[in-house]
Amino acid sequence: MRFLNVLLAVSLFLVAAVSCSMEDDMLIVASTSEAATVSADDTQLYVSFNVSGEMATRASSSSWDGEKMDTFENASVVVLEGNNVFFAKDNVTDFTSLNVLVKTGRTYQVYVIANTTISFASMTTKDQVEDVVYGAADLSNMVKFGKSKEFSFNKGQGFETIADAKNGNVETIAIVLKQLTAQVELVEFNSTITEGKEATVALTSVELINKNTTRKLNETVSSFTNEVVTAADFGKDAYASFVTYPNADTSNLTSLKLTFNVGEREEVRTYTINPNGLTGIGHNYVEAGNIYQLYVSVKVVGDKVECSVKCYTLDWQYNEFETTLVEVQ
Repeated sequence: MRFLNVLLAVSLFLVAAVSCSMEDDMLIVASTSEAATVSADDTQLYVSFNVSGEMATRASSSSWDGEKMDTFENASVVVLEGNNVFFAKDNVTDFTSLNVLVKTGRTYQVYVIANTTISFASMTTKDQVEDVVYGAADLSNMVKFGKSKEFSFNKGQGFETIADAKNGNVETIAIVLKQLTAQVELVEFNSTITEGKEATVALTSVELINKNTTRKLNETVSSFTNEVVTAADFGKDAYASFVTYPNADTSNLTSLKLTFNVGEREEVRTYTINPNGLTGIGHNYVEAGNIYQLYVSVKVVGDKVECSVKCYTLDWQYNEFETTLVEVQ
């Protein structure tokens, strides 16, 4: 049997970025090669599919657990032939040698899902792969997803061994892994008192309302919960950081609830994250791949408490958008 080569070299490149970015797109480079011709009766010619290479990530500058955010612990590799799963392997941690023989004259596509707890080994169709619902475990693991363009090979002369096939001329196919999650952070909470006797302003808890804990690869599904961080657990770089799947459900919008004391009086403010229409640039509500960083200023004037909140939306392209959030009534 002779082999043609489809080499998928996994490399997560170290890329310099502005300090506010969530994480660089993780890039997988697939390299392919084939020889020129074979005889017409060579009907059993196959292609060798290989996954190999090294992985590297950059240090995250986000306030959240950067080490966990950048982690590429394992991957599921799914090779599709049309709507059928031709090959699937879970928990790929050693990319130095993974070979799959695929037939020439067929069209293939590669899906890579990183940091998932889902098993794809028994799935038989593309629809099954795309209908998987990712839950809380994949949310906390920062699940990532990417797919190659479709590719195919005509019959060529091939090579005697897979090792020989790897040395052929190559064409690169990029697979970009993107976060399926978003992140909400309370970065700053400041207070000033301009009139009346002095009172202490103290933040006591931060709660993410309607945190979405489910999604699919290509569409949003919803399962909501609330998550609270109290003063005892406030972080060093951010008071509170939450990870959520996207949410544009206008009946259950994701919001941040702030509870703080002004002297002995408790105050509560709730703000919708990135409400529709405020930014004016097509970023509506909570979208995957974004960090939403909130900066809060409390101003006490006598018995009146004014609370101003700005939200900075930081996306994969490192564009920064400032929004003044309006309290939810």
